[in-house]
Amino acid sequence: MLRFPIIFSAYWLAWQAASLFEVYPNVSAFYASAGLTVCFTMAHGLIGVPALYLSIVAVRILDLPAPGFSTIVLLDPIREICVYGLVGAHLRQYWTRPNYRFSLPIAVRVIYSAFLASLSSALLATRTPALGSAQAELLGTAVLSFWGGDFAGVMITVPAFMILYRLFSPPLNGGSMNLIDALRTARPLSLVIYPLLGLSIALFSVALPALLEVDTRIAILILFPVVLAGLSRGTIVGFLVATVPCATLLVAGSALGFNINEPIEIQLILALAVALGLMVGASHDGKKHA
Repeated sequence: MLRFPIIFSAYWLAWQAASLFEVYPNVSAFYASAGLTVCFTMAHGLIGVPALYLSIVAVRILDLPAPGFSTIVLLDPIREICVYGLVGAHLRQYWTRPNYRFSLPIAVRVIYSAFLASLSSALLATRTPALGSAQAELLGTAVLSFWGGDFAGVMITVPAFMILYRLFSPPLNGGSMNLIDALRTARPLSLVIYPLLGLSIALFSVALPALLEVDTRIAILILFPVVLAGLSRGTIVGFLVATVPCATLLVAGSALGFNINEPIEIQLILALAVALGLMVGASHDGKKHA
């Protein structure tokens, strides 16, 4: 049964994280709340939608300078619940099957669902107060950042939830806990070495252009250790290597101040890195279980 305090706390933490990475009014470079909505509906179905809506509204009311109701507080969560709740319901039918395993087809479903849902959410947001009041000259960039923030939030939160839930909870419907096997395959040392390799390359990709005083951006180099980790150690390590370096770049960029295109660039690299990590990792794990 859904517990309101737990849901509220999760959304409150996600909202605080989104505030740290806000690049425009109502637009964050990382919006984990979208992913939480998917996760909750994956775990409990659509029966908990009212609790999700009330939690999001309560979090936003508390964040207002003077607590109260407004159009964006009441209407914008409906967009989020409708879009991402349906995604969670869609993924739930695969996730709750007997003998569930995070296979390549499941990884692909997560990726295309996250892409289409975040794009739909961003387009719908232009018809709500979230983006409807944005200046015309900034609307295009704001929409891209909005989409990127939602996409990154779903691509990080949902796979992390699927991995952690199956590692620490009994299998649903007698399904096998294949991710524990993947963790054993990953080896503890790999959980440290590969993320450190990815982090080193991420820092190198930031430092080298600065040292050479050129405007060329080479952050896409992060994808190489992601592919290497996923193919050699599986889903968990591939996911870690995808998230740790990009999260570091996102935090560093927020602390140092974003240029106009930097959030979008990091968001897309993050989403692409996670997608690659999931697909090649699932492919590796699939061969182990073939």
